[in-house]
This record gives sequence, C-alpha cells and structure tokens, in this order.
Amino acid sequence: MNALPPALRPWAELLAPFDAEVSRVLGGYLLRLAAAFGDLGHGRRGDAEPDGFEGISSRGPYERLLASEWLLHDELPDEFLRRAAMNEQLFLERSFQKPQRSRHVFVLLDTGCEQLGAPRLLQLAWLILQKQRADAAHAAFSWGVIQQPEVVHQELAPSRIEAALRDSQFRLPARHELEHWALTARALSGTDECEIWRVGGRHLLRLECEPESFVLCVEPEITRESQSRLTVSCYLPGHYRSPQRVLHLELPAPELAVRILREPIGKPTLRPPTQGAPIATSDGVVLHTDQRRAWALTQEGTLMTLHIPQSVREPAAPVRFTKLARQGTPVAVGYSPSRKRSVALCVDSYGRAVLVVIGKQGGVMETLHLGGDGISPEARYGARLGQMFLARSDLGMTRTERAESEEFLCVFGDRLFHVAWGACNQLEVEDILGFAPAHYGVLLALWKDKAVRVVKAKLSEAWAVDYAQLGAVLEDVGGPVLLSAEPMHPRRAYRSTAGKWIVRDAGLQLELPVPEGARPCAVLHGSHGPELLAIGADPSRLYRINVDGSSLLLRFKHRIVDLAASQQRLLILTEAGQLFAYQLSPLAQLLHYEPGA
Repeated sequence: MNALPPALRPWAELLAPFDAEVSRVLGGYLLRLAAAFGDLGHGRRGDAEPDGFEGISSRGPYERLLASEWLLHDELPDEFLRRAAMNEQLFLERSFQKPQRSRHVFVLLDTGCEQLGAPRLLQLAWLILQKQRADAAHAAFSWGVIQQPEVVHQELAPSRIEAALRDSQFRLPARHELEHWALTARALSGTDECEIWRVGGRHLLRLECEPESFVLCVEPEITRESQSRLTVSCYLPGHYRSPQRVLHLELPAPELAVRILREPIGKPTLRPPTQGAPIATSDGVVLHTDQRRAWALTQEGTLMTLHIPQSVREPAAPVRFTKLARQGTPVAVGYSPSRKRSVALCVDSYGRAVLVVIGKQGGVMETLHLGGDGISPEARYGARLGQMFLARSDLGMTRTERAESEEFLCVFGDRLFHVAWGACNQLEVEDILGFAPAHYGVLLALWKDKAVRVVKAKLSEAWAVDYAQLGAVLEDVGGPVLLSAEPMHPRRAYRSTAGKWIVRDAGLQLELPVPEGARPCAVLHGSHGPELLAIGADPSRLYRINVDGSSLLLRFKHRIVDLAASQQRLLILTEAGQLFAYQLSPLAQLLHYEPGA
C-alpha cells in the first residue's frame, strides 16, 4: 500500500491499487470533493427534525443554558462570568430524529461524447468518494454506465475501473436508459429510498425521470491564463435550474492525465505459481459471485479456498486447506456475509447434512448438524462441487439480524436445496435443466420447455418456490443453453436446431460465428456487445467470440477441463490440476496454482 498523508486515510483501501503519483492526484480531488459536496445526500443531518434534548454540552445558545447556570447568575454573578470566560458553562444539547439514510447508493456515469478525456478523472474520484461514503453509512453501493443499463457493478474492481475509463459510447444518454436504471434501483434496493447520482454533462439536466436524482455536471474549460480545469456543478433532486454548489479543479500535467486514463492501475505483472496439493479435476471449480474467492477439492477430498486478487498489484493470499473428513463429504460451498467466513455443506455417512463454518486460516470454526430432508446418495452421486447462494437480500439488517435469518439456496447437480442454520430441505422443482446465479437471493433456471424463469424460495414452512418467466420461450433450441448471471435482463446463448449459436440480449437476437469444434462455456457482456467464451477444438485453447468474429484468448499446455466466468473474472482448471485466475478487461493473470511434486 502506498504511504498516504493522514487526511487521505479514509480512502486508503480504495487508493491502494494505484501508484503513488496517481494516488496523489486522486487524493487531491477527493479532499476537494469531500469538502464541497460531502454533506449532500439523503442522510444529511440538516434535514432531520428536532426531537427534544439528548444530553449536556459545553457549547450552545443561552436559550438552552442550564437552570443551575442561571442560578449562579443570580447568586454568584462573578462565578457566572468566570465560567463564561473559561467556556465552562453547560447547555442542553438538542436531539434530532435519526435521518432516513439511503440503504443503497447508485452512481451512474455518462461515458458519452461530452465526457471524453479529462472529465473521466473526476468520475473516477467521485466513484471512490461515494464508495467510501456508502461503506461508512453501512449502505449498499452500485455503479454503472448510463448507456449500459443492463450491467450493474457492486465493487470498484480495478479491471472494471479501467474498462469504464476506456468506454466511449459517442452518444448522449437517453431517457429510456435512465428509466431502466430507475427500475434496476428499485429492484436491487427493494424501496424507493435510494440515492442516485448522475455524473456527466449538462445534457443530464434535460432528462426527466422518476425518481429524481442528484446531478453532478462536469465540464472542461480553459481559463484566461490558458490553463485547463474542470468545473463541477452539483444539482439537488428536482432543482435543476441552478446548481447548489460549484467547484473548480485544476487538471494534472497532460502526460500524467493521459497515463491515468490509459493505465490507471499499471502494467500487469506475472505472478509466480503457488505450490500445493493436486486438485480433483472431476469436481470442478466454484467461483463466488463477488469474484473475490473460489473453491476446489483436492484429490484427498480436502477443501481449498483461494482468494483472488482484485488487481495485478495486489499480493496473492496463501491458499487455505480445510480437512472435512470428520464432518463428511463436502458437496457445496458458499460465503456467509454475517459471519464473514466461508461455509461448506457436507453429508455424513448417514445422509445427514452438516454445515461447517471455516476460519480465515482454514480451520473448522463451527459445525452444525442440520435437520430436515438431508441429501440422498442419488442426489450427490456423480455431481460436481455445488454452490450456495443467499436466499434473500440482507440489506438494511444489522449483523446480528443477518446471522439469525441467513438462509441459502444450494444448487447441487440438477437439484435445489434450501439450507438454513437449522435445517436442509430439498425444494420440489421439476423439469429443470440447469441453474445460473443472479443477485440478491435470485436464481435463473432453464426449464425443459426452454423457458428461462426466475426462481426464488418462499421462506415458509412448506419451502415452496416462486417462478417468474423472463423473455420468450426459446423455440429453436437444439443443444446446450448458457445463462448469464444478471437478475434483470439475463443473456441467453444456445445452439439452434440449425447448428448456429444464437444470443438473445435485451430483445435482440444475434448469431455469433463459433468456430467448428469449439464448445461455448459462458456468455458475457463485452465492449462490442454479447460475447462467448469457448473451448476450442484443441481443448488447450480458449476463444473469445463476438459479432466481429473469434480470437484466441488463452493457450495452455494442458487440456481445459472446467471453466468458471463472471463479468470480469475467469477461472480455468486444466487436466493437470493447474488453476488460473484472470481479469478479462484488460486481460491479466491474477493467480496461478500449480500442484506440488
């Protein structure tokens, strides 16, 4: 981590991926922005109503001076004056109703033609400022590009920051895109009490959309001294005629500004491989939805936990090994946000479900024997290592409330289980071909009738399941179907009856040129639209396929046996038990696990 001055300590963790020179520029912007706009938002104290008194203070107006002080004024006036001169007088301190803080903060960036170049520096600094502000208020944080309403980010991963800085739409935002973002905000926050910031040009002031949001206008200008600077104007929701506050920021040297926009994180560095036990390739690899951790099983049945670096400069954490022979056979893994620990679902020799909490160093912290149906031998026979997802959103809950009410949906083979801290029950879901994870306790499932539906558990005594169909039924399916992990508008890729690979994305239907013999394994959102990741006819090669054609992405010495991909992370498992982790944009190796001798 770079040595930062004390004033920048609140943003030290978010500035860690950047080098000292870039951190100095962003830190200067953060201090100016926090001082000018830091108190704006739905949770500021100035909006709160008075609510009596809550204590005693040494400061205040004389209307709230304690009665005992007025008694001194009448009986001992000299003592009254002395206490006033020495700031020893006591006043009643007013109490305010706690403001309704926003449980979810959204930052929407305009990457159109008005925001090319220098305004992107301010957008980057504003993302860091709002991320730290949301974390301090225990609120959820999401951000994205206005012109790409289907892509929502929850973390400031360096690869996503670089992609946003390079993104150029060459068109202004449209009203229907803001309306799409409003629907996404309501769906993710579960309430209208969310805080939305639009960051871009003055065109945003002319786009009316409910709910109204804060607008941060960023405009480059040239001063009379021929110096370049940014003018930042903040508009409150519904008050777009005149700005609430205006700030002028000087730009860094042109060479430094260009380097920040092109390579804010720095050039990728190759990591030395981590040595360890051989991986059981038949069990595959599991990538968590937060893209920060992955799990696999060794050939001896030991559970491996791998922490994936979030940038090429972040040091790789050691691989942790957990022996679960006493608890049973591990069948699924997940992450508990309330305990901030990995959890493993095991099955003992009697078919009973056992939930194991894993410590930071890989040891077993807690073991819970679960009641309910358990997991039958036929359900786990031949299935790969499964994954557990939160069964409902935990936004707005305290840590204690989350720990008591935390429940998971477990995808294991073609079965779906409900796992709580007291029971494990199989959900009655018929005619399902496969699942894909989404956000906030929602799973996407493909039915045998080729329809994609949202699956969400109804937390009741019956453990029933709710369904809601997304899009039209895929009538011309002739082969496997791939789903992207997006709750609002998932992409669906499939091989048609004519042998062509089709991608359906937000009402569009595209045909992608998949090379002969290639096997698509994941569908993602690329810079040029939907794209597929496919293992080639030579299983040691991985291809990236989009509307422009196919290109070789990676080549390995051994055959690829499993692949796990998200929007910005890629995990590759080879037949030799090697495990590789990459960031996709720009492509860089983050982790390399090599079986020891």
